[in-house]
Amino acid sequence: MNNKIKALADNFQKDLIRFLRDIIAIPSMNGYEGAVIERIKKEMEETGYEKVWVDPMGNLFGQLGNGKKILAIDGHTDTVDIGDRKNWKVDPFGAEMKNDIIYGRGACDQKGGIAAAIYAGKIIREIGIPENITLLVVASLYSNLLTSSLTFRIKVLMSSGLNPIIFNLPIVLAKFQLSLLPFL
Repeated sequence: MNNKIKALADNFQKDLIRFLRDIIAIPSMNGYEGAVIERIKKEMEETGYEKVWVDPMGNLFGQLGNGKKILAIDGHTDTVDIGDRKNWKVDPFGAEMKNDIIYGRGACDQKGGIAAAIYAGKIIREIGIPENITLLVVASLYSNLLTSSLTFRIKVLMSSGLNPIIFNLPIVLAKFQLSLLPFL
C-alpha cells in the first residue's frame, strides 16, 4: 500500500506544484478570498471530488466518500497583506521555485497545506476511500478574524448541511500547522 501511495504522490507532484503556484499567485487578503476559492474549487472538481460546494459564508468544501465517520481537514485561504514590497526578496505573488522551495505569500500558511490536502484526497480516492469514511477538505475564510475557534468551525460545517447530530458522527478537524484537534 505504501508503495502505491508513494507512486501516486510522485505521479501527481507536478500537478500539485502547478496548483500551489497558481493559488499563491492569487492575492487573498482577509475578506478578499473569492478568486482563490474559485481556483481551489476548480481544482477539487478536476481532481475528482464527488461533491464540491461553497457555503453561504464563502467557505469551500470538497467531499469524497459517504461514510458515517467524517474526517475534515481545514485550512484557511486568507493571508495577511504583503506590507512594503521593497522588503520582499521575491515577488510575493510570483510563486517562484528555487531549489525545490516555492516562495510567496501564503506558501506555507496555509495555501501549501490546502494544496497538499486536496491532492491527498485525490490519492485516497485512487486507492479507495474506506466505506465508513467521508473525507471533507475545507478551504475556509477569515481565519485570523473568526474561524480560529473549534466551535465556529463546527458551526461552519453544520451550516453546510452536515449535522453530526443527525448523522451521529465524530468530527475530526485537523489544522495543517501540525496540530490535530480530535473532538466530539
